[in-house]
This record gives sequence, C-alpha cells and structure tokens, in this order.
Amino acid sequence: MINAFDGLTLDCDRADDETDNGSCPLLVGTDSTGFFATNGSCFPDSLPDSAPEQAKICVGLANSNPDMVFTPTIYQDLPEECKAIVYPECR
Repeated sequence: MINAFDGLTLDCDRADDETDNGSCPLLVGTDSTGFFATNGSCFPDSLPDSAPEQAKICVGLANSNPDMVFTPTIYQDLPEECKAIVYPECR
C-alpha cells in the first residue's frame, strides 16, 4: 500500500517488521490501488481429473476461501503438489 500511495518501490516485507521473513502479503499487479494476492487469484478454479489428489484438495480449499490473503509463507508451507499449481506471480 505504501508503494501504491506515492510510487515508491519499498520492499514491503522489510518495511512491515524490518525482517525479510515472508510476513508481508505478496502484491500482485501494479495498478494504482495495488491488490494483495488471494487464494482466488493464485489458484486455478479447477483441475483435470488426472491431477494429483493433494492438488485437488488445495484447489477445493482455495475455492472455499477465495478472499483469504495468500502470502509467500503460505506458499512455502504447501505440499509440493500444491506448489506446482500456484500461479507463478504468487510464488
């Protein structure tokens, strides 16, 4: 939000608690409002039947709470089958 306010390019994670620890939500996009990555913007709506069961579970959970903020820390804690389906801009 700081960057969107006045065009700065501060590292949000360093600004929020002065530690590079993944505590700051990932920004997706660079429009004037800037918006946080959410489950709905980081996961596909559905997967093919051939997808791993764990990945299908992750998509189901993401779709059940699409407005939840998706952070780099959450990404790191996902099972590998789920990491593979997260959109690149959210990784």
